[in-house]
Amino acid sequence: MKIIKKIVDHASLVITLFIMVIFAVMMFAVIKGVNNWRDPQVWIEMGFCTFLQVVMIFTWLPEGKKRGAEDETYKTNRKEANDKRKAVVDAENLDRLARFCKYATSQNIKAWIAKKVGRYGVVYEQWYCKDDKGEQIPNETYRKDFDAKIINRVRNVEMKAPDQVREIKPSEIIISTEVNLVYDTVDHSRSAERIKVALKMTTSLLISTIGAFIAFEGAKFSVEGLLQFLYWCFVMAMTIFFSLRTGMQLMTKYRNDYFKRIIDFLNHFETWHEDINTD
Repeated sequence: MKIIKKIVDHASLVITLFIMVIFAVMMFAVIKGVNNWRDPQVWIEMGFCTFLQVVMIFTWLPEGKKRGAEDETYKTNRKEANDKRKAVVDAENLDRLARFCKYATSQNIKAWIAKKVGRYGVVYEQWYCKDDKGEQIPNETYRKDFDAKIINRVRNVEMKAPDQVREIKPSEIIISTEVNLVYDTVDHSRSAERIKVALKMTTSLLISTIGAFIAFEGAKFSVEGLLQFLYWCFVMAMTIFFSLRTGMQLMTKYRNDYFKRIIDFLNHFETWHEDINTD
């Protein structure tokens, strides 16, 4: 296992060495041309190559996600996000969170409108102003510089905005599948055993079925056969490398970014003053 780990950790070097070996062997072989697409052997090899890559992806992508989950930055952000979620629930701030979600949605709508009307030369922050009572009213001083056509376009954008911007709901902020039960007395070993056995039987059945339909025939050593073997090794190495990298990126980049956005959202929630930020 340690050898496999070292190979995976140096996947880029391994792939490069594979390519060099293939080129070295190709010095003793000549590429005769491109196979005819009507040749059944072409489709057999294409199907085998696809199957090989699918197996490698499903085998190594979870491994990449597992490694990504061990990243210290990821673990720190995940813990902070879950702690903040739990604090909101424990403090019984759900009603206030619901009001903040509406406020945050309204801010997203304004940002969406500002981006859309910006193409018309409109600074949306100046499109409205407040009167002596603090009520929001049209800023006629600013709007007089725009013709009726632009004003109508801005109005149309404002009407479409609520349907274009996704509403932020409290449930999507506080929900977390990683929060465990306070007390859990259920024996999970049996359900885990059933799942493991079912997966093992499915895998065994698949391998047995494939093996039953493959007809092997003895062949002498040849440079062509060696090149074919090296090519399959190269395909496997490339697929493993990209599957691991993708799995790690799913956790350290995309999932980690999600946790950071949840943290940022709840930080704003903690400092939000409802009596001041109401517009």
